[in-house]
Amino acid sequence: LCAACTSGTGTTNPAAEPDDPNPDKPPAEEDECPRLPGDSDRDRFVVVSYPVDENSRPASKHRVITLAKDGKLGAAVSEFELGAPTSGEIAFTPDGAIGVAVTDDGGLGVFELDGTGTARVVHDNLKSDSFWASRVFVDAPGKTLYVINSQWREHGGGISAFAIGCDGTLTFEAEIVSAKLPRAVEWLDEKRILVAAVDLGD
Repeated sequence: LCAACTSGTGTTNPAAEPDDPNPDKPPAEEDECPRLPGDSDRDRFVVVSYPVDENSRPASKHRVITLAKDGKLGAAVSEFELGAPTSGEIAFTPDGAIGVAVTDDGGLGVFELDGTGTARVVHDNLKSDSFWASRVFVDAPGKTLYVINSQWREHGGGISAFAIGCDGTLTFEAEIVSAKLPRAVEWLDEKRILVAAVDLGD
């Protein structure tokens, strides 16, 4: 698992060097928190949800467990509370630092993992009249969260987009498309998304 995102500190602007034909153009925007995947051969963490307690009542406990390079599970390193999960499915940013889960009342639980496996809850159960979450997917750069509402169109079915902040904070952007019974998305390339649904659009 990679360390948390960092900001660039350099001040040199290559675009403004003396030999540049356009020295007055603004500097290129730096990515404040690149969500780059870590080395494939590394220790990782597994996040396990416990949707019910010992009395079979809804629960919200999650536990972070080490996963060694040889595939063996190790000890639990931290625990946290994060809404009541629906299926145990968690979507992660490519660097594994931010995780998002759907709660049983259509909300979003968001947490951040540091390099030691310690979890920090960002949103315990983010809810709004703007969306109802059924499933979630993170795009390849790790900058946008797509939230699927798997209902019929007249009941809010569609896909919404949230910006993922460097600290994991989610900001609603827009409903990008209405749909009838959407279930999943898959990225074909940087501009095209394949959506599993009965139909899309109005």
